[in-house]
Amino acid sequence: NWLEYFCQGVLYSINKVKSEILKLGEITSKYDNTIQLTPNEISVLTLLEEKEHIQNKDIQEMLNITSQASYKIIRKLKDKKLIESRGKGRNTEYILK
Repeated sequence: NWLEYFCQGVLYSINKVKSEILKLGEITSKYDNTIQLTPNEISVLTLLEEKEHIQNKDIQEMLNITSQASYKIIRKLKDKKLIESRGKGRNTEYILK
């Protein structure tokens, strides 16, 4: 019984990882393969796919990073022409291009 329980737990974990890998594959395949994306950039794009628009604080909370680090990721994604901003100041939102 214990072995079956353990194997079910392993299977659950494997399926969860497989699902995440497939999701990342779908997201990265949408973009030109010549664009190099960091894991944090992929995470931000994944969040944008789910929410349609995000703010700097959403990125900070998701990645547990500082405001400056979040803005650095945003700037790189804007430079790569993957996202654009709407609004100004604290109300700035970021959307997929």
